[in-house]
Amino acid sequence: LHPVDIGFNQAILVAIIGLLVNGASVFILGHRHEHGHVKDREYDVESGHQRSPGSHQHHEPHGPEHQHHDHNLTAAYLHVLADALTSVLAITSAEGTSARMACLRSGGSNGQAVITSASS
Repeated sequence: LHPVDIGFNQAILVAIIGLLVNGASVFILGHRHEHGHVKDREYDVESGHQRSPGSHQHHEPHGPEHQHHDHNLTAAYLHVLADALTSVLAITSAEGTSARMACLRSGGSNGQAVITSASS
C-alpha cells in the first residue's frame, strides 16, 4: 500500500470558507423566514398572504394553491443549515485527524503514539 498524504490545511480552509458562505445564507434565509415579509410588504398571518402596507384585510377562504407558506424557502434554509453543520463536522474531523496523525508520527518507529499520563 502507498498511502497518500492528506492536505489537512487545505481541507480545513475549504471547510471554513463553506462554513462562512453557508452561515451567511442561514442568516439571510432565517431572517426572511422568521419575519415572513419581503421589503415594503406585510404578512397577514390569518390568510397567509402578503399585502401592501395600508391595504385591507380580507378573510375569504382560499384553497391550497393560495397558501403562502414558502416551502422552497424553508427547504433552502434547512439545506444551507445542514451544509453549515457539515462544514463544522469537517473542520472538527480534519483538526482531530491532523492532531492524531501528528501524534502517531512523533511516536516510535513502529508508529505508535507516545501517551503520557498526568496521574503518573
